[in-house]
Amino acid sequence: RENRLKHDRPSEEDADLGLRLRRAGGRLVRIRPGGIHRSGPRGGLSETFRRYEQGLYLGQGQVLRLRWGSDLWDATVQRQWLYLGVLVFWLGALINPWFWPLLPLFLVGAVVALALRKGSASGGFTSLVTWHVMAAGLLRGWSFPPRARTYRILRDSGLDS
Repeated sequence: RENRLKHDRPSEEDADLGLRLRRAGGRLVRIRPGGIHRSGPRGGLSETFRRYEQGLYLGQGQVLRLRWGSDLWDATVQRQWLYLGVLVFWLGALINPWFWPLLPLFLVGAVVALALRKGSASGGFTSLVTWHVMAAGLLRGWSFPPRARTYRILRDSGLDS
């Protein structure tokens, strides 16, 4: 029962709703949040792993699966390009044995590039790990589609056709 609840937890619903609203001719406008208060530090690896454990990264894969064959597939793939890229990278690394000796060099290079962009080595490392955890969530989300009722409602809403 605990596992089922994690897989049924909604995530990425805001991005999915935004795509469907734009497709229906609507316009999204960003407004300043009112009355939202966050306590404690945001981000970091503890936050990444907590969100993964709670099933909040399943949405990327669930939305991809939901949009398979629809006219929103391309837009959904574009939103998930980074995590799909991580999966393609590791698939390529598994398939090509000549790549294995270069793997540490690529990973260190990625951390250095991200560290320069983020302004710290820990920020670069955290970003790289987070991308990998979110890619794993995408893969798990593809494997665990939304419940049949939720899937049918979203497919039949008429906003994605």
